[in-house]
Amino acid sequence: MKELKRLFGLTLLLATFHFTIIAQQPCGSDEHHAWLMKTDNAYKASYLRHKATLDSLKRAPSAPERQLPPVYTIPVVVHVIHLGEPIGTRTNITDTQIYNAIAGLNDRYANTNGRGVDIEINFCLANLDPNGCPTSGINRVDGSGVTGYTESGITWAGDCGADEHAVKDLMKWPTWEYYNIWVVHDICGDIAGYAYYPAGHEYDGTVIDIASMNYESRTLAHELGHGLNLQHTFSGEDDTTCPENVDCLEDGDEICDTPPHRRNDCGFMNPCSTEGDFEDSRLNWMSYCGTSVEDGRFTEDQRMRMRDALAVEPRIPLLTSVGCSNDVSMQFTSDDSFMCAGEERTLSAIPEGGEFIVVNGPGSVEGNILTATGAGVIEIEYVISAENCFSIVYQAISVKPTPNSRLRPAEDTLCIGQTTVLQGIPAGGVFTLVSGPGILDSNLLTATAAGEIELLYEIVLLGCLSKDEHVIISNATPTAGIEMLTSDALIAVPDTGVFQWVRCDLGYEIITGATEAIYSVSSSGSYAVVLINGNCRDTSECIDLEITSTDNGSFENDIRIYPNPVTDKLYVEDAGFRENLSITLFDLRGIPVKLPVYNQSEKIEINMSGFLPGVYVLKVNVKGSMKVYRVVKI
Repeated sequence: MKELKRLFGLTLLLATFHFTIIAQQPCGSDEHHAWLMKTDNAYKASYLRHKATLDSLKRAPSAPERQLPPVYTIPVVVHVIHLGEPIGTRTNITDTQIYNAIAGLNDRYANTNGRGVDIEINFCLANLDPNGCPTSGINRVDGSGVTGYTESGITWAGDCGADEHAVKDLMKWPTWEYYNIWVVHDICGDIAGYAYYPAGHEYDGTVIDIASMNYESRTLAHELGHGLNLQHTFSGEDDTTCPENVDCLEDGDEICDTPPHRRNDCGFMNPCSTEGDFEDSRLNWMSYCGTSVEDGRFTEDQRMRMRDALAVEPRIPLLTSVGCSNDVSMQFTSDDSFMCAGEERTLSAIPEGGEFIVVNGPGSVEGNILTATGAGVIEIEYVISAENCFSIVYQAISVKPTPNSRLRPAEDTLCIGQTTVLQGIPAGGVFTLVSGPGILDSNLLTATAAGEIELLYEIVLLGCLSKDEHVIISNATPTAGIEMLTSDALIAVPDTGVFQWVRCDLGYEIITGATEAIYSVSSSGSYAVVLINGNCRDTSECIDLEITSTDNGSFENDIRIYPNPVTDKLYVEDAGFRENLSITLFDLRGIPVKLPVYNQSEKIEINMSGFLPGVYVLKVNVKGSMKVYRVVKI
């Protein structure tokens, strides 16, 4: 029996426990109102006058037209007071975030979760500005120039933060035509938002911080409730004492179907009252009990109170405002999803007839074609400029950097018929043969003719297409031949190209420096020439030569032959070897050619003006030493 009593006591304790965990920062409306009542005589007089009118409706007969009214539409305008950042970053929140916050506000008032009642009030982002020009209902202003705003945000009770009027003066629309919402980066102190009660004040509206301006947050619905004459469900308490409950129309929150409670009474039982349904208070949008989107609600009496607020001054002009009367809202209709560097996008917006301008970031626009030129955030304006109108909407598009990829072939030059393996880094992409003489099979490339082969490697990385191009040279495989020019001179056939002479009898050892078409043999042996074209090469047959003299070429540096190629006269400077020097000229068949030679004091002149163009071989012999020169006649 004692155990049952203990269990019952524990259950009762849990049911009446004062839950203090709150899912949102507290509201500053009451403190802000009290501060204005002390410091602003104009506000005080206006508030008391309008409150008297509103209070008179509390006991008015419940007429049918009050019970079944039409859905009211209230034009709202959102002023984002940022710190100068690009749109969509830090304090300059995106349009999408604002759209979502307004959608959440309307869902709360339309009772989409079915927990309470439909208030039948719709909040519309304005589509006509005070001048009758198209608008998105969103304004953006840099507030960093207002003293104290960057460091502390806006004030709400006068003790810290930037001056409220200075911040709101940056941008505000007539309060009798639009309900103003200022989105700020911070409200000095631990406050999520605050709103003016109906008072017809110049600075009337709601202030909300950027963290609470989203779909899931209950703050906007809460603050607009204050703006439509609702108080907190716990009004009249002082943390320890329950609110008065003698006359539900005068005590507490002055609403009869929200039982009075203390702000931290968030358990399943209400320590302050057994009347009514406590769920309608603790799970109310006007409580501090951390109401979830799924359970939050307004009640029927709250519905009547808010609609009564719209039936009289200062809110009734909102119902006849033309702020939402345009056919469309000025906005971008092209999406703001991320782009990749180098990508293009077609921009679109309504109403038509405006101009797209890139105001910041790595992009350019021509007409309505946007090109992302690098990584970062592109800020775009859509501007409609006409008589008495200058309307702007903004869009921010993030651009990802182009990821790096590489195309790496096993060889950069190929011979006709040769196959190479292509490698893409990172792997997983697609190879494409763009142009040139080749056949591509997956990652295997085969050269089919001489020329340049252009290749492309493409791979999608982090949502962006990465490309790399590469050119492979395909060379024809040469055919090397060799002929004896003289008994001690060899010539490559053909005689143009890149050559390397080798000794066949020494394991095809390379002969250092022997890279001309003609090679003067200085010692007996077996010789061949390698004809080179890129990485393609062919080796000629070998020729065996027997040389009896080994004094070949000892005078090479003392003989000068010029010009070469020659058009008219060829000169041989002999450095004093004149009386021991003999010259013989051969054509490529090895047949000696008669030379018209003229001796001068320091050189020998050979007149080749009558010779046919082609390659000739000049053999110079000095005292038994011989050197062969290749002469080109043009």
